[in-house]
Amino acid sequence: MTTSSDAAALVDALVADNAGITVVGGSPLYIGASNASGFFSGGAGILPFPTGVVLTTGNAPFVIGPNTSPAAGVDNNAPGDAGLSAIVGTETHNASVLQFRFTSTQNTISFQYVFGSEEYNEFVGSQFNDVFAFLLNGNNIALVPGTSTPIAINNVNNGANSNLFTDNTGNALNTELDGLVGVQTALFATASVTPGAENTIRIAIADTSDEILDSAVFLRAGSFVSGPPVPEQPTQPPGPPTSVPEPMTLTLLGSGMTALALLRKRFGHR
Repeated sequence: MTTSSDAAALVDALVADNAGITVVGGSPLYIGASNASGFFSGGAGILPFPTGVVLTTGNAPFVIGPNTSPAAGVDNNAPGDAGLSAIVGTETHNASVLQFRFTSTQNTISFQYVFGSEEYNEFVGSQFNDVFAFLLNGNNIALVPGTSTPIAINNVNNGANSNLFTDNTGNALNTELDGLVGVQTALFATASVTPGAENTIRIAIADTSDEILDSAVFLRAGSFVSGPPVPEQPTQPPGPPTSVPEPMTLTLLGSGMTALALLRKRFGHR
């Protein structure tokens, strides 16, 4: 895991080469804590793609496995996001946002993602409804497939839209996250656009109602394309630009982040 708040590098890793997407020069913008975002590798066997970009509500390396704590997280003292607060109807905190403008040669854009959180499973149905969104020209396209329901803790879990959910409380997957959305069933954000017209996308995630128990959204490297979704090619996986430092794999563990959350949990922050 390599933390980075370099918006241009993060966007370069996400957008596929020669796939009909032109990023408007100077438009990439990152808002959030400097250690809340970055690049990952080693996703094979954990995620449906091996490399990509991650945005979190705490410290990005917390996603590294194994799952040793039911309450991992860091309060990085970042503000929330008004767009996400409007989606969940309550205050958000520790937002991590990647924004850029682009044009597309085709009338559709798409990319692949996975959402994960430590709020699973204890806080399903509560106000701690951590949320993320892909706001394309102001409209959220991070939705339960075939619906207008945003993907969030309370909307996708063991009891709701469970075909999209993977319970990791038993440490079946080598990540600290207790639950993930988009592992057993691939998820693609797709939307219609006007070819040649300029669009704005805001990829955002935030804690809801409090500042602890982190969540993350993983974006498959090179999957942002003009046109329909491009399936992962296991033999030739896309990756971050060669200028990005080689990240560690998700199989390594930094334990410091979990301790803080456990102490806060114990002393009554929930």
